[in-house]
Amino acid sequence: MIVVPSDQADIPIGDRDLMVDPSAYRAAVARLDSLIDLSGPPDQSLPAIWGRAAGKLDRARAFLAYLGNPQDRYPIVHVTGTSGKGSTCVAIASVLSQAGYRTGLATSPYLQVATEKLQIDGRLIGAQAFADLVDRVLDAAGSWRRRAGLERPLSYGEVWVALMALWFAERQVDIAVIEVGAGGRFDVTNLVRPVVAVVTSVGLDHTATLGPTIARIAWHKAGIFKAGATAVTAVSDPVALGVLAAEATALGIDLIRIDADRSVVVHESGPDGTGWSLRDRAADVDAPVFHSRVAGRHYAINGAVAVTVLDVLRGLGYRITEQDLHDGLAAARLPGRGERMPASDPVVLIDAAHNPDKVRALVASLPDVLPEPLQEPPVLLTGAVVGKDLATMMASLSPVVSAVVTTSVEITGKAPFDAASLAKVVAETGFAGPVLACADTDAALDIAMRWAAARGTAVLATGSLYLAGAVRGRWYPAAEIVRQQTPWPEQGSSSGDSVVS
Repeated sequence: MIVVPSDQADIPIGDRDLMVDPSAYRAAVARLDSLIDLSGPPDQSLPAIWGRAAGKLDRARAFLAYLGNPQDRYPIVHVTGTSGKGSTCVAIASVLSQAGYRTGLATSPYLQVATEKLQIDGRLIGAQAFADLVDRVLDAAGSWRRRAGLERPLSYGEVWVALMALWFAERQVDIAVIEVGAGGRFDVTNLVRPVVAVVTSVGLDHTATLGPTIARIAWHKAGIFKAGATAVTAVSDPVALGVLAAEATALGIDLIRIDADRSVVVHESGPDGTGWSLRDRAADVDAPVFHSRVAGRHYAINGAVAVTVLDVLRGLGYRITEQDLHDGLAAARLPGRGERMPASDPVVLIDAAHNPDKVRALVASLPDVLPEPLQEPPVLLTGAVVGKDLATMMASLSPVVSAVVTTSVEITGKAPFDAASLAKVVAETGFAGPVLACADTDAALDIAMRWAAARGTAVLATGSLYLAGAVRGRWYPAAEIVRQQTPWPEQGSSSGDSVVS
């Protein structure tokens, strides 16, 4: 069977996709944020957490059935993983768009603005279209609740999965790439039936909700495997791999493993990206060299996972040429990952690493991404939310920085780790350089930049996705991201009316 891309000319961009009503957008975000439970349930045991998550998944499934199961109208690639899932999703989607397929991309969480979570062929959903979609879904949710006799409103995550499913169906995508929020088995996205299910990696993160062991976290990730799908993974840990293999065997599906140590060869890595090849794709000839826009071996591995998924799709009839692979991978980029801010003096490098595995990968890539020459190691600007293994993260970062500024990140529904306490964590690693706590992130960035300029070095901002988004806003304002429908808005083209308050 050959899967032919749809004629995208038959689905023009509507006027409302291009309209920007700041008040409507802000009202839609406020309506969604009001669904976040800020109090938290009293029972925080793992069985209770999993039970509540399973209940939310059942409710979301019932609500989507009420909407006509829009998620069943297009093929899906479903991606989870402790690290690498976002960049893998973006790479897969970029190649599919390059091949001519109208490709939906749903990522979670967002870095700066809500519309980042819904994209088609790299274009964010428009502000007015987003506001209209939120209104329609929440109105439908109210009608469904009344008909079902339910008192409690849908949660934030339950509504978001409905927004995703319905918008992609209405925009008639050829295929969608969907990123899991956390875990997998009980994640609210796990009501889809993918053609390919991907586990990029398994590590210790979200242990308060997933469990404290690699085996337990792997069990959660394996939960996205479905009968009839093909599973793909780059997991190397034998315990995690055994759990994934057992799940695939139980479902009677193939599990394709990328052995990164043997198969992924990095040819070059620097500020302009990484050149790499995948040996398994070339039997008796030299493997072609692909290029990813971010430096670091870990991005080469994520690219290898993406290529493997795309090869599976080619086997299912998708028309994806080798040139599509090269061009799509070279074009793929994800904001806040190994990203250097434009025209910043001193250089400001942002990375959303927020768990020990991500931080270790970032540290390994620093010689490739930092400018040369530097008079001293970079100044670290860091902040995090409660529940992360900050001691391990700071122990990895402290040997490669010359000074540290800690701050408090702000995000609805998540408790920040306060700046003073984080400074103490840094000091406890034995770090001998200066450490300053500054709760205000904007002021902390100013301090870090002054320190870096005086030391002849760069600023490294990392520790949290939300910190990366806050710092990035100085160069890429949230209002312009919404208005221009891209994470990389053109500078100096503001409409004069702030979309984001």
